[in-house]
Amino acid sequence: MDTLWNRDNFERSITRTCFSSTPYDAGWDGAEQWDINGTVLQHDDEMQRLLELEWEIRPVPVWGQKIARQIEEMPPCGWSFPQHVEAVCRNIGSGDAAAAFPGRCYVVGPDRLQLMADYAVCVDGWIKNISSLQVGASLQQNAFDSRDWVGIAAAVWEVLGEPSPPRVLLARRLLQRLRFWLRAPYAPLKADDNWRLGYFYDHGMGRSSGWDYFSFEEHEPDANELKSQIKAQIPDAERWLELIDCTWPCAPKVFRFVERIVIAIGQIGEYGDVGPDELGSRRATERTLRVEGTYLDSETSRGLYNATVSGLADFLGCSFPGPGMTDARRDTGFASRLQRVLGEPSPEKLWLAALLEKRITLFQSSFKSFHFTRNAHQIA
Repeated sequence: MDTLWNRDNFERSITRTCFSSTPYDAGWDGAEQWDINGTVLQHDDEMQRLLELEWEIRPVPVWGQKIARQIEEMPPCGWSFPQHVEAVCRNIGSGDAAAAFPGRCYVVGPDRLQLMADYAVCVDGWIKNISSLQVGASLQQNAFDSRDWVGIAAAVWEVLGEPSPPRVLLARRLLQRLRFWLRAPYAPLKADDNWRLGYFYDHGMGRSSGWDYFSFEEHEPDANELKSQIKAQIPDAERWLELIDCTWPCAPKVFRFVERIVIAIGQIGEYGDVGPDELGSRRATERTLRVEGTYLDSETSRGLYNATVSGLADFLGCSFPGPGMTDARRDTGFASRLQRVLGEPSPEKLWLAALLEKRITLFQSSFKSFHFTRNAHQIA
């Protein structure tokens, strides 16, 4: 099938659409600039094999096209891993696209947003000078997530300390940004939370800063006014604002990141004009927000990634370890579960499973998406 592997066939294939956010996103011509472990796209045997597998089942059934789209929606940062992988494998095995997904780029499920709302309530209570016991007790009764909110509130109050103008300004900006994420406008001018709350957005406003879909907030007078106050009163204001802006709900360790910002805010003014990165490191091992369990640790992530690659490789008839493996550590239970839900091989399943394997191994080889090389207390 050597004559099949050419620019025209690749560019009109479904396979080509499954590699967004990877070096091969640039397509046949643009990918010439990328060297993936010594291989450019035109000489990548795995990509050629994917195209061959697709041609063997053309026309691709509708359910196969839907699952290919689900594979393409896997975020490169790995925040939805491994749930996204398991859901795709279940859908491949069942021959439909029914299994639920935790989210995709920019879009997270309700559990993650609800926990962000709980933490926002806690910060809001400190800003309003309510006692930590009152806020914690209210959260204990009403929070979406069942954590030790009395203990969390007490820790937040202790870390933030006595209110001061710089601390209150930064805490207000953090709260403002968290609240923005809770209603982030995924579908402007439709009946989303923003429209119901009386906000006007359109897609052009969301693209005003290039790639950032959530630059809508730059059009908010209240946000801009608060940022101006911070710039006028707080040293290293640009860095503070940058860190607060980067509290993406879809970031793998967003709650640990928010925790470090809270710690840094509580230290401002204690050590002169020290910036937020150093301030956040001074009490880095503290667990103010008790965020354990909201992200995968490095060893678990590595084991699940290796299990995914080996499980898919075994299903595809490849030898272990598969591409992208860095060692033999793997979660054998997860690998077995993937093979079980995939069921018996078929031409459609083989193509889809190979697409999934290639996408995640490109993520890993290019971005180290599934190996968090730092422990939680070391992140910026």
